[in-house]
Amino acid sequence: MLVYWSVFIYTTIVSIIVKNNSNKTEYFRSGLSENTIVVKRVGIFGAFITFFLLIYFAGNRCDVADSAAYMGLFYSVNGNVDDIPSVMEAGGKGPLFNVFIIICRKVFHMEWQEWFITIAVFQGFCVAKFLGTFSDDFSFSSYLFIADTSFYWMLNGIRQFTAVCIVILFIDFFFKRNWVIFLLSVYAAYFIHDSVAVWVLFGLFTHWKPFDIKAMLAITAAALFFAHYINNDMDDNENYAGYSEQMEEDDGINIVSVILYSITPGIAFIKRKTLLSAERPYYIDIMVNLSIAVLAISIIGIFTSGILIGRIPIYFSLCNLVLLPWLIENCFSSGEEDLIKKGCYIGYFCYFIYFCYVSNGGLTYHSRSLHIALYG
Repeated sequence: MLVYWSVFIYTTIVSIIVKNNSNKTEYFRSGLSENTIVVKRVGIFGAFITFFLLIYFAGNRCDVADSAAYMGLFYSVNGNVDDIPSVMEAGGKGPLFNVFIIICRKVFHMEWQEWFITIAVFQGFCVAKFLGTFSDDFSFSSYLFIADTSFYWMLNGIRQFTAVCIVILFIDFFFKRNWVIFLLSVYAAYFIHDSVAVWVLFGLFTHWKPFDIKAMLAITAAALFFAHYINNDMDDNENYAGYSEQMEEDDGINIVSVILYSITPGIAFIKRKTLLSAERPYYIDIMVNLSIAVLAISIIGIFTSGILIGRIPIYFSLCNLVLLPWLIENCFSSGEEDLIKKGCYIGYFCYFIYFCYVSNGGLTYHSRSLHIALYG
């Protein structure tokens, strides 16, 4: 756990320093009127430095969570650069991810550790750019990224999180309804991990007014449809081979995770009148609907599959890291704001403890290159 505590402390301290020393100004169109909102933002360099230690440890790991499986995958993908078209044509599980492996091995002559580092740098950059661009409180958002354990996707499930990062790299095109570029990014990510198709389904409804009855019903229906597709059609899809047996013993998403996912949309619902009357950036309304989608999916996951359905919220839940700080700052009085923010700091810290020590029995970390072997 020493590694994870180091990441937690480093990210918290550096994010505060970066935020307090940032002079970058951004201009956002208001979602309520044609006015322009002027806000301070963190530059990409400072944001990237905030996540440097996480990137460092994520890139240098081995035998952490499913890392051994990815190490095996790195050497099991055969072929040369000339075989890339046939690899893509063959399809299967993440063909573009396999193409990336071929390029790393045959063009750049990488070993698995360098490949891990490359992926960690890309993922860390995408998260840093997303939070630095959209968050009104970068230090709070960075804290949430670690405390709500979203960071663990950089050590476990990296193929899916790579698809997530490709989408969030282009997410402003989604917010601005530039569908061509955004859908191209989703299309590319689909060949990394096909579950990214969830963006197409929910993207149809999340531009509607928050808490509109049509939007709520549509998001719920989309969540039910996607859960039905995952649970009933996976037996016919070789990409889900092996999951059926695991699901027989799967008891769904942990209720503690569902409670965590309910915090942001819950606050938005309670303060919906203030929210809808406030001068706000154009992306806030969309993030509110995405947070509702996260909650809907996770609730359905309680009764279905934590293995499959439980992995879907990560596509949208990163928006909560931006939305929650904005809601607290803009929908409460100063006295309430301080109290709720302190409560969130404490509550999410407790969740971090729960995830590390209760849910996972003490997270391990092993690195051959760093000569670190910490087991629990």
